[in-house]
Amino acid sequence: MDPRNQTDVSEFRLLGLTQDPELQPLLFNLFLSIYVVTVLGNLLIILAVISDSHLHTPMYFFLSNLSFNDICLSTTTIPKMLVNIQTQTQSITYLGCLTQVCFVLTFVGLENFLLAAMAYDRYVAICHPLQYMVIMNPRVCVLLVLISLLTSIGNALLHSLMLLQLSFCTEPEIPHFFCELGQVIKLTCSDILINNILIYLAAGLFGGIPLSGIIFSYIQIVSSVLRMPSARRKYKAFSTCGSHLSLVSLFYGTAFGVYISSEVDDSPGKTAVASVLYTVVPQMLNPFIYSLRNKDMHRALRKVSGRLLLVYLFLSMYLVTILGNLLIILAVNSDSHLHTPMYFFLSNSSFIDICVSTTTTPKMLVNIQTQSASSLFISIADALLHTLMVLQLSFCTDPAIAYVFGNWPRFSTTINDMEPENQTAISEFLLLGLMENPGIQPFLFCMFLSMYLVTVLGNLLIILAIISDSHLHTPMYFFLSNLSLADICLSTTTIPKMLVNIQTQSQSITYMGCLAQVCFVFIFGGLENSLLAVMAYDRYVAICHPLRYLVIMNPFRCVLLVLVSLLSSTTDALLHTLMLLRLSFCTDREIPHFFCELAQVLKVACSNTLLNNILLYSVSGLYGAFGVYISSSVVDSPRKTAVASVMYTVVPQMMNPFIYSLRNKDMKGALRKLNDDPELQPLLFNLFLSVYLTTVLGNLLIILAVISDSHLHTPMYFFLSNLAFTDICLSTTTIPKMLVNIQTQTQSITYLGCLTQVCFVLAFVALENFLLVAMAYDRYVAICHPLSYTVIMNPRRCVLLLVISLLISAGDALLHTLMLLRLSFCTDPEIPHFFCELAQVFKLACSDILINNILIYLAAGLSAGISASGIIFSYTHIVSSVLRMPSAGRKYKAFSTCGSHLSVVFLFYGSGFGAYISSVVSDSPRMTALASMMYVVVPQMVNPFIYSLRNRDVKKALKTLIDRMPSLL
Repeated sequence: MDPRNQTDVSEFRLLGLTQDPELQPLLFNLFLSIYVVTVLGNLLIILAVISDSHLHTPMYFFLSNLSFNDICLSTTTIPKMLVNIQTQTQSITYLGCLTQVCFVLTFVGLENFLLAAMAYDRYVAICHPLQYMVIMNPRVCVLLVLISLLTSIGNALLHSLMLLQLSFCTEPEIPHFFCELGQVIKLTCSDILINNILIYLAAGLFGGIPLSGIIFSYIQIVSSVLRMPSARRKYKAFSTCGSHLSLVSLFYGTAFGVYISSEVDDSPGKTAVASVLYTVVPQMLNPFIYSLRNKDMHRALRKVSGRLLLVYLFLSMYLVTILGNLLIILAVNSDSHLHTPMYFFLSNSSFIDICVSTTTTPKMLVNIQTQSASSLFISIADALLHTLMVLQLSFCTDPAIAYVFGNWPRFSTTINDMEPENQTAISEFLLLGLMENPGIQPFLFCMFLSMYLVTVLGNLLIILAIISDSHLHTPMYFFLSNLSLADICLSTTTIPKMLVNIQTQSQSITYMGCLAQVCFVFIFGGLENSLLAVMAYDRYVAICHPLRYLVIMNPFRCVLLVLVSLLSSTTDALLHTLMLLRLSFCTDREIPHFFCELAQVLKVACSNTLLNNILLYSVSGLYGAFGVYISSSVVDSPRKTAVASVMYTVVPQMMNPFIYSLRNKDMKGALRKLNDDPELQPLLFNLFLSVYLTTVLGNLLIILAVISDSHLHTPMYFFLSNLAFTDICLSTTTIPKMLVNIQTQTQSITYLGCLTQVCFVLAFVALENFLLVAMAYDRYVAICHPLSYTVIMNPRRCVLLLVISLLISAGDALLHTLMLLRLSFCTDPEIPHFFCELAQVFKLACSDILINNILIYLAAGLSAGISASGIIFSYTHIVSSVLRMPSAGRKYKAFSTCGSHLSVVFLFYGSGFGAYISSVVSDSPRMTALASMMYVVVPQMVNPFIYSLRNRDVKKALKTLIDRMPSLL
């Protein structure tokens, strides 16, 4: 990816406030102290507001958000400066600099809007006191914060995207302690006219409008206060505005001072020092201004003073954890020598440590402050979740349920009185899952756990291969790595919750959890949909415009396409989620699904869902995600819809790594490098162990269901149980030996063991082939000759077909094995495969293999040709017979009995044909080895899912089996 507008640098240098080495320790201690004071002071404000119910008002709601924003803004700039001083380096990566620019703009913009919202709050409180509770209700407050956040993010992303298109000079030195937008633009070699216009335009709009709002509010406030007859009332009204006016003066005064400084003085050093005044000082002083000048805050702080020691102890531990692990992450990201798998996992481990600490310590701190064990989980680090929690909790009918900042009783009462039709009476839903029978849950747990592990490990392998191989640093593989990440996220959104519910024997999911699941399923499902379209566009440009490929698909456009896909998916998800928030729900809160699927959630609502359904189908039409919605419209059974949704939320995410890793030469090369890396052998071990366990458990479940249910004692299920047993045997022939070799760090297999593996692989592959033919013949007789079915397909004939298939398969395998015995082999017997595949073994022989090759092609032509002809003949007559049926219901029923078998046939023959084409087209034995996995591993794993998820009789048999299990034991 080397287009024209790519930057020539990979990092910038932050020169800081001074380059004098003697002053660096002083600066380090000074800014460390400022940062600790800022974080502790603002966190104390947040805890005080949470713990005191008298502060659960709009003014303090905005103040707590302002304090959180101050913490975020300081964390964006100061820690990087401290790290640079401590490590005696001045570098920051190109991506890190862009990220810092984006977050600084976001939090500065948000602070600007929050000050305007606080001014509006004071205006309503003083000028319209009787309507204050109605106007400044919780929903309006949350809406103001949400609009402020979205506007700030939009402005920051716009500047960041415009910055991406610029190229930079070879000496990218920034005379600043953080990546300030104006200083970064000065380093560019490109034309920055549009960027400067955008900066001044955005500053005028997003700075001028809030400032105008503040000025208008205070003009109205002063006018109203001057009309008050009582001096005491005037003093009280003005006193409520004093702290806010101090903040406004400090923030806008410092910002204006920095602007004047940059215009009057050309010295970048002075500008850097001046910018400290608006990115560091206001954030540190805000807690003092509000805590020292505000009587209500004094009272709240006195209440918590008795518990401050414990709070500060755990708060200090929490900050040390966050800062220490954040330092590890920054060190790994900033040092190219640490860009290795070990440090990649270390940085992820540090991130998980931060998440674990954030999951427990803040909750404990809140409980200490509130002396309550029933308040909701508070995540200070997640602003979006914070906002959604406020929106959700404002719909509760019980005012005792804690809001984000406490009970907020006056405002919840106002909302309840104003909008009783929007109230929901429930706090959780019940996910009924795929099957209600409790006995079958362990089987489902093992099955979905294996599928989840295969999905995560497979997609993670794709991501690691792309990151590690520079040949794959192209647009196509950039999109593929993002697709793999989206697959992991989508599976993680649904399957773990299902596994937790099975393990804890609980079906509940909180109202908030359900909304979050709906939102994230839409985000990652929509992102996957958009990424597939982007990948198609990439292939179109590569094939139709090859000479302009690098120009069109430059890094900026690739990042922009992914970003637009993510933003559109997020917008779609938030739109559906917010529309869901307005609904009230019935007492019947059972969702017949294994996750909160939007269409099923809408069905339990008591409100009018017309708008939701219109939005659902409109967006589905635009984004193309309508398969399961059509299924839910055509089929009345919610269970069938739940099973069908597995096909788009679980199976594709599991299969994508196999499709790309087995059919792509570049990916195979990268995976080959990974495969040769001993550090990645544990990953392969876990991946194939999960595949093997899924295969064995799934097929064993099919066999037990057929044996235990007398209704399944029919020819079709007799052949199915034998097919499942064959799949277990075929997988057991190949995978365990591979796992043993990885675990023992050896690659050897004995001569006799290799011959045995060749023989059994040929026998079970051929047997699977003939069983599929027998099953096709069974469907032909059942549909075309239903009256003679029991006569033709009698038990004796079924057993005879099985025995003939077994004998032919065994004879074919023994013939090839005996022909193999006559060959002599060279001194270097290395097989580039994970099992002894016949063709690869032949290539090692020093003898003449002409007869062996003739025998291979003759046997393959006869067995595959006769089998395929039999299946085609059967289905030709089946289609002809079904089309002559007068009833649409009978046609559907007839075709439905063939659906699972057809899926297995296409999977088996498609993968086998693909492996053959791969071996003919490519001379690479590695490519052939990867391709052969498609017909000796993948079909055997997927077959149980195809039959168990699409067949009503099998599901019923599974329930019967579990009911009888206690008596059998």
